[in-house]
Amino acid sequence: MIAKSEPPKENGANGRDEKGRFVEGNRGGPGNPNAIKVAKLREALLAAVTAKDLREVVKALVREAKKGDVAAARELFDRVLGKVTTSVEVDGRIENLIQQIQVVHDEGWYGNDGHELAKEMLQ
Repeated sequence: MIAKSEPPKENGANGRDEKGRFVEGNRGGPGNPNAIKVAKLREALLAAVTAKDLREVVKALVREAKKGDVAAARELFDRVLGKVTTSVEVDGRIENLIQQIQVVHDEGWYGNDGHELAKEMLQ
């Protein structure tokens, strides 16, 4: 492997061979120019949000889901149980959501943590 401090081999202005492939020692393109911005934004978000904040948001999401908010329930299920691989019809009634939880529980579409959560929700 070539050390980072070693400059690319001399092979023209663009660092490619006669077939257009990058040659050994070429560092490639500039990469994703937005990756650094996204990393900085993510770092700022993680610094600003505490564990307590996150718990409060999750509790609010659970509250809304229990009230029958289908979007909140779907988001909660997706985050806790993982995305369901089988399509499920949702008509907006809480009875339908409970039935879906039962299907998820019975068919085991999630890991062990999700199993315990589904059991709790069905009680």
